[in-house]
Amino acid sequence: MFSVNTDPVSLGGTALGLGTGGLLGGVLGNTFAAPVMKALGFGSSSSAKKKAKSAKAYNNAISGAADKLAKDYSLGTEGNQDLLQGYYDALNKAYNANKKYFYKQDPNQIYQNYINDLTNKQKTTWQNDFNDLFQGYGTTNNYLDSLWNMDADNEFNQNYLDKYYNDTKTKLDSAKARGLLNEAGYNSALDTLNQRNSAAGAGVNALTDSVINNYRDDWSNLAGNIQTSIDNYNLGQRNQNLGEQWNNQYNDLYGRQQKGFESELNNALSGYTPYDVSDILANARNSQGVINPQATDDSELLSALQEKESKKNKVGLGNQGIF
Repeated sequence: MFSVNTDPVSLGGTALGLGTGGLLGGVLGNTFAAPVMKALGFGSSSSAKKKAKSAKAYNNAISGAADKLAKDYSLGTEGNQDLLQGYYDALNKAYNANKKYFYKQDPNQIYQNYINDLTNKQKTTWQNDFNDLFQGYGTTNNYLDSLWNMDADNEFNQNYLDKYYNDTKTKLDSAKARGLLNEAGYNSALDTLNQRNSAAGAGVNALTDSVINNYRDDWSNLAGNIQTSIDNYNLGQRNQNLGEQWNNQYNDLYGRQQKGFESELNNALSGYTPYDVSDILANARNSQGVINPQATDDSELLSALQEKESKKNKVGLGNQGIF
């Protein structure tokens, strides 16, 4: 799942304290006195001036660091000292790389490089998590197939068709037993029933596949939204718990779909009749001819055999889950 990058935010150098004995206290306390500079090998007058100029530029960059972070990313010092410390470290590294010419460097560029590095580290962490969860996103449907394969409704559909086939055949058997169908008419009705198996299966599949396609669309939309959020992430969002939000969205969608799958399939098939018993019986009566001299039309046969079920029986999925 999505995790927060825990790599150190420092871009190099030793972590320095913010008290009087640390970076701020030392620099602002003028520790760069001439004897110290001379001891570091910068004893010439020209070098000393350049060093002093660089030290001043360094101090100015340090003193404005917290304000710049707060202004650009709405980050207060409270709870964000790790970010501030990281920027101090970045400045310190640049300063130590060439104390003599630090004043020629652009502190804003150092700042931007630090921000970019920190932001990209978090984006990379989330992108790796995303790629693990949504494999093939943007190029294939592998992740959708692993979440919702188009065959996920096969067992449900077969059970549904078997039930309606058996119910229809039972009505045909009853018609034959009551003498409303002779042998020729009964066989004709069975032939018609079997011939319509393929069309009935296609009709059921089309309706239930629409449920799976809707579920797949939900996952595609979620993946797209998360990917966009990762692409657009900036440091000012670091306290919004984005990784936790995405994890919750993932788990919520998974749970809702798994719980509601069977119900959604039944709803999709509501009102659909795989086999038209009236039509099958009418065709059978025509093929056999009239065998009941009292009946002048098909109404007696059809009314006797085609009692509509007030409620459709539900067909369960058993223990079949999503993943």
